[in-house]
Amino acid sequence: MAKKDNFHSFYRQTEYRYKRFMAKTSIELSLKITVFRVRGKLPFEELTSIIKETYPYITTPDVVWDLSEALLVGVNAHNFQKMPSVVKEFSSSIRNGRTAIVITNDAIYWKFRQYAIYAEMNELPYLYGVYRNFDDAMDWLGADDGRQWWTGF
Repeated sequence: MAKKDNFHSFYRQTEYRYKRFMAKTSIELSLKITVFRVRGKLPFEELTSIIKETYPYITTPDVVWDLSEALLVGVNAHNFQKMPSVVKEFSSSIRNGRTAIVITNDAIYWKFRQYAIYAEMNELPYLYGVYRNFDDAMDWLGADDGRQWWTGF
């Protein structure tokens, strides 16, 4: 917690419900990084809804989607091909940074790697990295200073 003083922190927890599924999504905000942590079953349509509801308000350059405890359902290639246009439409015009995605499920991991290619083809103004653990994602973002704060909750 030594570096917590360097961050303006904001935290809120929201439950997104879709039919019989429920995922809990917590959103943590520092001056440089917004972290979305998703736990539980999450239909792909709800992931898209979260993006539509929150991305217009993100002002941090970097974003982390920690999906290591999430079970994404309804994931297919068609959904991933549509997603860059949704992200582009709903992202804040001042955001220009990187997005790290943390996913442990092998099949979904490779789908997100393909998504990174779709995002590049759609000329999204940020880079994407897909990682198997949170620490590697934070290393890629250069967030060593805040590591204790981010993992200490």
